[in-house]
Amino acid sequence: HIRNYRIPTFIQSLKFDTNNRTYGPFGFEQGQFFRSQVDGRRIIGFHGNCGAYLDSIGAHFGPISHAFPFEVVGPFGGDYGTNIWDDGKHTDVREIVVGFDSTINFISVLYDKHGRPVGPFTHGTNGGGKTYRIKLDYPSEYLTSISGYIGEVSGLTILRSLTIHTNEKCYIPFGTAEGRYFSFPYTGGKIVGFHGSCDSTHLGSIGAYYEPIPHTHPSKVFGPFGGDSGDPWDDGRYIDIKRIVVRYDGSFIHSIAFDYVDDNGSIRSIRHGRIGTRGRIKIDDVDEYLTSISAYFHLGGITSLTFQTNKKTIGPIGEEKGWHFSSPATGGKIVGFFGRSDKHLEAIGAYFEPISHLYPVKSIGPFGGLGGHAWYDGKFNGVIEVQVMHDDVIRHIMFVYDKSGEEVRSNRHGGHDKDARITRVRLDYPREYLTSISGYKRDDGNKNINNAIIQSLTFHSNRRRIGPFGKETGNYFWYPATGSKIIGFYGTCGKTLNSIGVYAEPIPHLYPFKTVGAFGGSGGTPWDDGVHTDVRGFYVIASNIIHSIRIAYDNS
Repeated sequence: HIRNYRIPTFIQSLKFDTNNRTYGPFGFEQGQFFRSQVDGRRIIGFHGNCGAYLDSIGAHFGPISHAFPFEVVGPFGGDYGTNIWDDGKHTDVREIVVGFDSTINFISVLYDKHGRPVGPFTHGTNGGGKTYRIKLDYPSEYLTSISGYIGEVSGLTILRSLTIHTNEKCYIPFGTAEGRYFSFPYTGGKIVGFHGSCDSTHLGSIGAYYEPIPHTHPSKVFGPFGGDSGDPWDDGRYIDIKRIVVRYDGSFIHSIAFDYVDDNGSIRSIRHGRIGTRGRIKIDDVDEYLTSISAYFHLGGITSLTFQTNKKTIGPIGEEKGWHFSSPATGGKIVGFFGRSDKHLEAIGAYFEPISHLYPVKSIGPFGGLGGHAWYDGKFNGVIEVQVMHDDVIRHIMFVYDKSGEEVRSNRHGGHDKDARITRVRLDYPREYLTSISGYKRDDGNKNINNAIIQSLTFHSNRRRIGPFGKETGNYFWYPATGSKIIGFYGTCGKTLNSIGVYAEPIPHLYPFKTVGAFGGSGGTPWDDGVHTDVRGFYVIASNIIHSIRIAYDNS
């Protein structure tokens, strides 16, 4: 927390979160709240300003060396509880029931064990409050995190609020979102079990067991490219590659050596081939990694090598003559090499692994209340049209999405009022796309914000502001533009729209280039087909040279 209501401004309170627990708070939790967090990264240093007090603090973030550095997190909450419980590890989670009023009264979890339901395991008791059942779309939907608030009630530190996060959506806060915030760290894995403490009336604390998601981190193998001579070698897969040393003369690549980083963070150096003039490639930045390799091969061996990282091109090393080859763009990073060598480097191939943070689809929200029934449109290529029925509140919303060139109309989310107005807005898709939403929510008339409804909605595109619809009063919410585009919506509704959340993904043309080339000679008549939605096919006439190319494009 920052004390900013008088001069000077300084840090009033600090709390540190690790992958296993929370330390603090230290100081008094008053003033303006702040939080520094980058998913999938760890803090490797601090910076700030200080005098008589700590005036400001910031953090440097670096990658987590191990993709799945831990299996157990928490528990988060109080240290008390007459019942310490531990459900152990299972294959997956199928269903969660949460009982709550102003605090979390109980949690009940139905697990999966190799295709069979196990449980439910119930902790705490139903004290007559509300219950909310979350039935996951098993096995495609899985739990990724839990967040919430910890507070004191009658002198006891307990869980006051819980929010359930899956790979597809976020189930809005149950209980009262007041007190000290906590969040399970992002691991890139899925939750397969819970543990914690409780008494007869409250859930005191909660923690989780994580496991990797096998299908999200498959390794791909490309190559080897080159000749069939020489002895085969295979370095296998590692966490990272920090240095490459290439030895060559005017005709061939004689040898290649790698400095790999293994699971323990140790450097392992491996060399293949003979001596020659040396060219060294260093990958210095903590967030730099190899993304592809290209080369030339002539009878007798590889003549040239070029390496591409996510930040620069290194090479060519050697003489570019012979047949060209390159590894395809996989959206991943190279984690190992294999090939053949003798007097020269004869062939080379690479192991790729996806980079989980590269193009993530994020679920944000939902914003609003707990009332109504859940709706879920899913994820598409983009949003083409928005329809809103509104008066002083949002009665219903509908969307038209793009699914690989085909228009898909969603169901109506909410009710109907003959006196309300319907507004339809069609975007100039695909050039125009939604980037953000904002609005206002209000309580249900009984001053219960948990049963809030959406009072007003505004959509923001890369070109304009669409709205506002409804009456701009109540509690403001906002999902800011983050360099992403909205590709789907979800939420809850009844007679009106109760809540809304978004699915967003990075905009492809921002990562990492807009125009490349042209490669080849400077003769001939220039041609430029322009920019289209996609490429559907092409036709090439060739002999020992390329005579012509014809391309079929898609335009929306």
